[in-house]
Amino acid sequence: MAIVNGEGIGYVEDVKTWSVYHVVTGGRPILEISVNNEDPELKIWVGRPNSRRADVENDIMSLTMLGAPIVTKGVATSGTHEVGGSDVSPGELKDHIDGISVYQYVLPRLIWLLADVYVPKPITDV
Repeated sequence: MAIVNGEGIGYVEDVKTWSVYHVVTGGRPILEISVNNEDPELKIWVGRPNSRRADVENDIMSLTMLGAPIVTKGVATSGTHEVGGSDVSPGELKDHIDGISVYQYVLPRLIWLLADVYVPKPITDV
């Protein structure tokens, strides 16, 4: 699970207690995935890129433009592993969301998740 040459699904950052991942194509993020590390159920949320930051920071203008993240039926797992780091520097070991569990939930459902985020549901379906 990684973003390589502007394509893929990968961890981007933590926003307070939330681990944030992006689905990237053509070098641009098209879907944001987030999981709250403090949620005992580790529910997987999706939204437009930067929607989690707007939600956490209570940025009403950005939330209005992007829409709030949407909870899915997926759940992640967590475990102790390296977070951060680079090719030349190790990251920090900590209990963190397992990105592979996020990847395994999102990839087979990608089209439906994108539709949920970008295409409003009819009023009769709400």
